[in-house]
Amino acid sequence: MEAFIVHVRNRKGHGEDWLAKAPPLASEAGNLNDHVNDIQNSNLKDMRERIQTLSWYVLVDMLQFFKDYIPRIYQYIDTANTPTGASAAEIDVINVLNTLTLNPISFSSYMADCYQTDLKTSLVSALRELAHSPEIETELDLVEYPYDRNDENTASDHHWPEFVFPLADPLLTTPLPNLVPPAELSPDEPDRSHDQLDALTNLIKLAIPEDLTKAAPDVTRAKAPQKDATGGWFVIRCVYESPHCGPFDPPLVSEATDPFKMASMYDPDAPGRPIQIPMPLDISPAGLRKHNKNATFMISDMLCGKIRGTRKTTLGDLVLSVLPWPFHKDLPEPSTKSECTKGGLGFGMFCSLSIPIVTICAMILLTIMVTLFDLFFRWLPLFFLCLPIPGLSGKKK
Repeated sequence: MEAFIVHVRNRKGHGEDWLAKAPPLASEAGNLNDHVNDIQNSNLKDMRERIQTLSWYVLVDMLQFFKDYIPRIYQYIDTANTPTGASAAEIDVINVLNTLTLNPISFSSYMADCYQTDLKTSLVSALRELAHSPEIETELDLVEYPYDRNDENTASDHHWPEFVFPLADPLLTTPLPNLVPPAELSPDEPDRSHDQLDALTNLIKLAIPEDLTKAAPDVTRAKAPQKDATGGWFVIRCVYESPHCGPFDPPLVSEATDPFKMASMYDPDAPGRPIQIPMPLDISPAGLRKHNKNATFMISDMLCGKIRGTRKTTLGDLVLSVLPWPFHKDLPEPSTKSECTKGGLGFGMFCSLSIPIVTICAMILLTIMVTLFDLFFRWLPLFFLCLPIPGLSGKKK
């Protein structure tokens, strides 16, 4: 871009043009606008693909929840008929689910660049498709490659569903349950959608039957961190026993010591615990080859393809990915096809490495990061201390 204006704003908030060049030619401006549009369309496509991917899995979990805990609502989704014996709370949930619909006219632009042509216009119809086609859930578990809304994703190597139902969208309005009184929040309030979803959650809680035989899933509660990690206070008493003397010499109990606490692992006032990290002394090729590669791990064909794809990323790609526009450039996407295949047969890898060499890499990276953060914290003299040891040599003389 040959023409630009740099606008500088000083501390008082006043702006001025610091550098100005001639206005761009019409052709250059057109190319610039095309470039900006391409970036916006690419970001929009990527965001919609991520949203739709999560929407499919959320729909699968929602249908399974109704099947396990509110079977009458699942029966309605499956048969489109209100089941007999449904409670008032269950009827309320059914009515709210029927209001969650999409306008196909407003989503015409959404479907214009989408390979799938089946847009479900309601949440119930999307759930019913999953209920009538249980193989969709199995296919979603077999997915290996990211969803691409512009390409055919229903082939045997992709397994993505043939319908779409986005639960959210960056530009278009998606359905929300109308359960919040209009007087409580205005439509422009950012928290209105959260309150509507919370209201639907409470409505579904009321619809769960009391005579449910299926046990609820275990919920692991997060523990609040203790203010004092060292625990409570302790005292010590000494006991002198004479077990063979009977009642003539009862046990003697000493007075209690002063109350004290156990020192934490990194208490600065406690004696320092010696922590020794063995490092290789001989780092020559002859010395490093002596270390056994006894740390092993398995890599599947899918992970192997991702690793090989990321090997093509260069330092220049990393720098451009964090620069602002117009210098910004997204990181190259790994190939959708696994690179760990040959003749249609996928293969993984059995890798082994040497822990002492990994320790060297960890120490070098630690030193680099600590030195970098020292620009802000000024902690290097407090963190790192090296003392010379005469005669310590990597090679035996």
